[in-house]
Amino acid sequence: MSRLRNYTCSKCAGALIVDKDQEVLDCPFCGEKIGLAQFHEEDILGDAEASLRRMEFSAARDKYEYILKGDPSNFDALRGLIFAEGHVSSLDYISRIEKLRKCDLMKIYEKIEYAITNCREEDTAYFSQLLDTVSLYDEYRVLASEDRFLKGEQQNQLGKLMDIYEKQDELNSAFSNAGETVGSVIATVAEDTDEEHHDIYASFFLSAVILVSTVVSIYIFGVFGLYIPLVIAIFALLLRKFFVSQLESMKKPHREAASKISTKISSNAQKERELEKKYEEAYARLKELDPAKKKEGGTK
Repeated sequence: MSRLRNYTCSKCAGALIVDKDQEVLDCPFCGEKIGLAQFHEEDILGDAEASLRRMEFSAARDKYEYILKGDPSNFDALRGLIFAEGHVSSLDYISRIEKLRKCDLMKIYEKIEYAITNCREEDTAYFSQLLDTVSLYDEYRVLASEDRFLKGEQQNQLGKLMDIYEKQDELNSAFSNAGETVGSVIATVAEDTDEEHHDIYASFFLSAVILVSTVVSIYIFGVFGLYIPLVIAIFALLLRKFFVSQLESMKKPHREAASKISTKISSNAQKERELEKKYEEAYARLKELDPAKKKEGGTK
């Protein structure tokens, strides 16, 4: 395969034939000394872009730096260096804001500032817009980090609530069993009395269970000498009420905390959506400022 390539002198537009192994060429028409990089920029930039897409960032960086030695203001090399240092495989890769999470933001900021300082005046707007676009991720990152923390705390509060509900179930079960025990005692006492009072004892037991009337219950217990079961029943009811009240009071702060966290998560989600939309708009403006796109528009 031939190692010769046809190029044009940038000064006099004379046709040049360049050996790919040459480093410096003297134009035979005007005597201009031209570095190899100037003629092979397209080839080297193409190789560098391919390295980026393969995520061979170190190799891509070396190629872009080589171009910049001969052409410090080269737009493609400056942008490529930003991507290589920031671990960005292409501009399309960062079309969505969340993709920046995997990139080296500090390096990106550093190389954008370098590009703004060294680029041609007409390219300043592009790199400034790139900086504005990428900078939106700072707020997005804070929100995403806070969101992860809040969701963890929400799970913690809900877990504590579940523990309290389980304790409440255990309490209800314990008092249910105790009620059955007291009921069996009452039934035993009732069976030892005269048969003619059996229906009255049954009515008493039903009224005690559903707590229709405390006064009537006390009267019935008193008439038939069931003070001990009465005391036990009343004590059990009061004790159960106390424990239920305590458990309900324990639920309250966790419910309130979970509710506040849920509200904050919803608020952050809305802010994230707004930032995503803002990023999309900034990214679209960035694409419009791309010199390659401007050239396409100029040829139409």
